[in-house]
Amino acid sequence: IPLYKGKDLYSIPMAEWVICKLLEALKYSREMACRQRAHVWRRRSWAFTDGTLDELYGKSVLVVGAGDIGKALAGMLRAFEVSSIIGVNTNGRQVLGFDRCVPMDKLDAELPQADIVVITCPLTHATYHLFDAKRLGLLKESAILVNVSRGKIVDENALITALTSDKLAMLITDVAETEPLPMGSPLWEMENVILTPHNSFITNMRPVRMSAFLMKNLAAYAKGEPLDGPVDYQKGY
Repeated sequence: IPLYKGKDLYSIPMAEWVICKLLEALKYSREMACRQRAHVWRRRSWAFTDGTLDELYGKSVLVVGAGDIGKALAGMLRAFEVSSIIGVNTNGRQVLGFDRCVPMDKLDAELPQADIVVITCPLTHATYHLFDAKRLGLLKESAILVNVSRGKIVDENALITALTSDKLAMLITDVAETEPLPMGSPLWEMENVILTPHNSFITNMRPVRMSAFLMKNLAAYAKGEPLDGPVDYQKGY
């Protein structure tokens, strides 16, 4: 049975979500919102122990998954003049928008160099717990890990250990291993975690893109032409 996927429907909203949450983290937006509600006028600066705001400028970004979402994100990151955008895909094929791409078996060599690691790859047998304790240990202690794909790509227990032992600076995630996230999960209360409920892809443009894609494929089907977005059963996506 031929199966087709909604190819490239969510690249823009998900890439925008990543940019939004990275800036939220680097600019301490949640903290500033709390200070506003408390009527506290106090800036972050080197003069205080809480430190300064940070920038995307000059950061090295590793995108694990150089597909449609990864490519959209790479294009948006260019505007912030990050120092490098490295993509990771199955075979290391070069993808427009990235400074370079490497195969998945070179992932471990790239992780220690990255300031920001963004997970956009699909969940398959090969990527289940791709980020285990060993790989999380390869990240800089100052690194930010962003997951906009699937929660099971990261070993959540190992992740919590890394976050609570200062081995990882911050987690930004739209997904969890178990969804909804269990009420007893430590991730709810952690100051170095930004969490949203698998919501990054849902915008007002979702039905517009979905309808356009569906009508395009229905028209192609009626004419006996190839359809867009075939699923590769061997790859699993």
